Amino acid sequence: MNNLTLQQMEKLGISKWMNEKEREKVIEKALEEQLASLDTQGVGNKGAEQTKPHTPTSLTLEEVLVSGGLFTYVINNKKYKLNVLTKDDMNLLDNSSNYLEDGVEYDIVKPFRYSIRNSHDNYVTLQSKTYEEAQKVVDSIYGDGVFLVSASKL
Repeated sequence: MNNLTLQQMEKLGISKWMNEKEREKVIEKALEEQLASLDTQGVGNKGAEQTKPHTPTSLTLEEVLVSGGLFTYVINNKKYKLNVLTKDDMNLLDNSSNYLEDGVEYDIVKPFRYSIRNSHDNYVTLQSKTYEEAQKVVDSIYGDGVFLVSASKL
C-alpha cells in the first residue's frame, strides 16, 4: 500500500478507508514526488519569481528532429527558428476546424514558410528571409544536398 500512487488508491477505493492524517500524508508524498520530478526536468521551484513560462532548453537538435518541437538554430551569429511537426501534429492542424465546436484548442505552432520532410517522417519547417538562407540551414543540419527545401504552404 505504501508504493501505490494516489490515483491507484482512488481507483481501488482504499482512500475511503483512510483517515484524514493518512490522506494528507499520501498527498504530501505525491506532491514531493512531483516536485522532485520537476526539479530533474529543469523546471525548478521558483515560485513568484518565475514570470515567464518554462521553455525546455535542454533539448538537443537531434532530439527535436526526432520527437518534434521548437528549436532555435544558430549559424554565423544568425538565429533561425525551427519547428518540427510530427504526424500527430499535422493531423491536429489539418483537423483543427473539426474541434472548434467542441471547444478543444491545441498549442501547436503553425508551420513556417520553408519546409522539408525528414527521414523520421516529420516536417521540419524553418523561418528565414530567403530560400537560399533556408537551404543553407538545412544543408548545415543534414549535409549538402541531402534535402531540398520546399517553399510551399503546409
